[in-house]
Amino acid sequence: KCSLCGNKIETPKPEGEHHVGLPLLHTHEDQLIHIEGTVWKPEDITLGKYMENIGMNFKDDELIDKKNGDLCDGKSGKVKLFVEGKESSELTRYVIKDDEDYELRFE
Repeated sequence: KCSLCGNKIETPKPEGEHHVGLPLLHTHEDQLIHIEGTVWKPEDITLGKYMENIGMNFKDDELIDKKNGDLCDGKSGKVKLFVEGKESSELTRYVIKDDEDYELRFE
């Protein structure tokens, strides 16, 4: 899931393609993160790599077109990652795991 100032942002969906992203790390119509193939090192399956592979801007201080400090509902906003509802400071470095729920927010 992804949101900017409380507004939900959809991740790209394949149009006539089987998936969006690279074979190792991608998404299908289901909008879930798929890891298919051999993972040689954890750094290959981070949220930062996933977002890059599907063509969405995500850095520790940027999400889509917002940067830390940009206004969000009249206040200075910040990029945040929630894993299973708990905030994580790992952001782009977070290694994807099976059956976890991720939410990227700029708020």
